[in-house]
Amino acid sequence: YGAGIFGKEFYKQFSANKSINITCWADKNHENLKDYPMLIEAPENIKSYSYDYVVIAVEDQDLSNMIKKELVLLNVDEDKILWRKAKNSLEWLYK
Repeated sequence: YGAGIFGKEFYKQFSANKSINITCWADKNHENLKDYPMLIEAPENIKSYSYDYVVIAVEDQDLSNMIKKELVLLNVDEDKILWRKAKNSLEWLYK
């Protein structure tokens, strides 16, 4: 979740990692995001996918908390929602 600058960086890192399969990329502003390597979907579409985790790809913790609340309202299991402060690697994802 998140297709801004930080989300694009996550997408590049996830795409390069063969053990990660991106099933959906969502953002509230999906209708205005056309020049991306993958279709950006409405957050509501997440519930139609099978996934292990939903990664919130935003830098701001307050925004992340708001997104997490929205995802929970969409019936995303809170234990499947991941967010971490920006780092240069995805090591935290494998812990």
